[in-house]
Amino acid sequence: RPDRRPDIFEQKSRNMKTAYTNELVSAKSTAKPKALAPAPDYKNASLPHRSLPPSEEYVPVEQFVSVTISNYTNPQKNNGNGATPVKSGGYGSGNSQYRILLDCLRQRDDPPMLWKTLLALHNGPSVLGCITSFPETHAHLVHLIFRLDSFKPPVTLLEAAPLPVDPSSSSSSSSSRQAKKTPVSSRRMAAYRREKEEWDLTEARRKENVLYYESMKIADAHLRLVVALVSANCNFLVPGLEMMWRAIRVNGDDFDKRETRLHTAIATTLRLVPRGHLEIAPIIVRHAPHRNVDTAYVDHYARQCFTLLTYAPNLQGEVLKLLVNKALEFDVEIKVEDGGVVRLDEEEVEEKEEVFELEDDKEEKGSDRKERIVDVDEMADKLDSLMLGLFQYLQNHPPSKLYHLLLPIFTASILTTYKSKYVQFIMFVILGADAENNARQHTPLNSYLYRHFAALLINTILDPTNATIIRQTSACYLASFVSRANFVNVETVCETVAALLRWTEVYLSLNPMLGSEKTHVLFYTVTQAAFYIMCFRGKEAVAYFKSHGGGDEAGIIDVGRERWDYLCASVLCPMKYCLETVRREFLDLAETCDLLSPSLLHRLHLEEDKLRTPKKRKVTKITISGVKCKGGVGGLGSGHNPLDTFFPFDPYLLRRSFPHVETYYTDWKDDEDSDDESEAAEDDVNDSDCESESEYRHQNSGDTLAMSFTSTGSVLKEEIMALSVSHEDAFALTPQSKIQDQKQAWEEEVRQSQTHAIGNGSW
Repeated sequence: RPDRRPDIFEQKSRNMKTAYTNELVSAKSTAKPKALAPAPDYKNASLPHRSLPPSEEYVPVEQFVSVTISNYTNPQKNNGNGATPVKSGGYGSGNSQYRILLDCLRQRDDPPMLWKTLLALHNGPSVLGCITSFPETHAHLVHLIFRLDSFKPPVTLLEAAPLPVDPSSSSSSSSSRQAKKTPVSSRRMAAYRREKEEWDLTEARRKENVLYYESMKIADAHLRLVVALVSANCNFLVPGLEMMWRAIRVNGDDFDKRETRLHTAIATTLRLVPRGHLEIAPIIVRHAPHRNVDTAYVDHYARQCFTLLTYAPNLQGEVLKLLVNKALEFDVEIKVEDGGVVRLDEEEVEEKEEVFELEDDKEEKGSDRKERIVDVDEMADKLDSLMLGLFQYLQNHPPSKLYHLLLPIFTASILTTYKSKYVQFIMFVILGADAENNARQHTPLNSYLYRHFAALLINTILDPTNATIIRQTSACYLASFVSRANFVNVETVCETVAALLRWTEVYLSLNPMLGSEKTHVLFYTVTQAAFYIMCFRGKEAVAYFKSHGGGDEAGIIDVGRERWDYLCASVLCPMKYCLETVRREFLDLAETCDLLSPSLLHRLHLEEDKLRTPKKRKVTKITISGVKCKGGVGGLGSGHNPLDTFFPFDPYLLRRSFPHVETYYTDWKDDEDSDDESEAAEDDVNDSDCESESEYRHQNSGDTLAMSFTSTGSVLKEEIMALSVSHEDAFALTPQSKIQDQKQAWEEEVRQSQTHAIGNGSW
């Protein structure tokens, strides 16, 4: 089948459901996929109301800060209190006050004084004016203000002093006889009580100081000061925004209180300084998470980006581009080979380096190889988390606006990425949501965005100025999209196939001579795209064409026999270079729907038998209709793949974000007639050719499973992922006492996942 790989399990087990499938069915029957929770309204929000300390404590600090800043800015002017003038920017003996001010911001170990100092820097007479008018003079002070961590207490405040040792308890720990002979003196007990009282006072003072940070007093004063500096001098805009976004990146237990304050400060800054919308985009890109960070941080960063868009909607294009490119970075790291082996891309380099290593070095890296297996599932989980956040965001916004924002990103990034597996489903979901809205409002067919998307891909194929690889990729995207999207109507299917057939007819008229495969690679890719669409939508397309009288003078929806005869009988032999599973399925469809003349169909069947690789047949439903070969559709199917093509919208296998795709997705549907024929052929096979499933797996260990819905993570369970290592390496990494148990668990998991895959057609 066009989207299956040759599994070994029987048709009678196809109705078995895994636990996750039941969970999906129950979730789908109750409600749609959850959207992001609405964020607070930051557009008109203001920073929390400031609280001032008692005037008898605050006024002296404000006067000290004001005089110190004024004297440091104008060193030749005597402050009237006998202060010694010093050179501007210096640390002379007469300017020790300025050094005290800097130490207070640097050490942060005196929270009450730090709080008052920040308030004085903001509210003191002419303090802000001096700092913003002479930024070079106060460069050190400004640097400390923007580097200040006002949310987390210093380590010296978090660590409590050691508790004094009670002499009575220490004496009781000795032997009872010795304790009776050496009682604790009253002097030692008195000293202990004094130390205990001092420790209690110190601990109470420490907890009171920590409370200044936990109550967000220091943070509120600090953020107000930063916003005031940025609004007074635009030169402080970039460091101010970077300070606030750097604080947003850090996730923690108290982040809920920090999140509101930080986003309010950023929103206030953008409202006061509109140029900040241009400056904050590079900051967001610069602090984007690396691919090696954990999933929680990726999810946290994406949520903060989406929150930013609630009060800065003009940044929507830049933020979506960043997140899509980051998802592509995770996507391309996961490689799915022809046999279904899943691995990280960096393993290729490591395997090349191991060629030059000694045998002892290889044994030492056995444990590292097992860790790399786990890394595959972690990378998939990061991608799953990011895709889930993107889908939830798309669900809350108009599809038409998002489509026009993401279309340049698709053409520039997604379309040019080699064998991207999941990120392109963002466009799939947007087009599905738009089609759902238009169907509800009964809008004309030409207003559906998916027709614009299909036309864009067709124009890319037809444009000779595009690179051949881009035109090939567009053909793969077009075929996979039209086949898999259940919201694409049959008229669009006929128009798409007819457009591809018209191009092939023109190509054949201009290239009547046979050449090498590379010469006509675009032709073979386009013809395979037409065959692939017919495998999925051929019956309804032929029925629609015949319902219109079977005639189409303009050729807009013409998918009749004459066009297929002309294509398949051409000297370029497109069926020969087609993917094997697509070729077999199209021949079955042509026989059922009378798409080819009987003589041509008979000749193509004979050529198909010659192209099949002779191999011992196994008694399974799928291999009765075809021989088990490597390769296949999107790396997950079966059959010879001479063009190395892929179909981007093959089954979506990320667990948490899958419900958003499931609504608009079409799985492969079996033909009941072919099922009956396969079962009849199975009964005629000699029993001596039958082999057990366990023997079959051991003899064909290279043809491993692809990603499954039954995984505990996003893609694979660790047992299935062990298939990416050879059997010898897997046994070397596992104790002998556990090999048999893991083998049985692996076989049971494979049996359940493959029978489910046969049942829903995901293979």
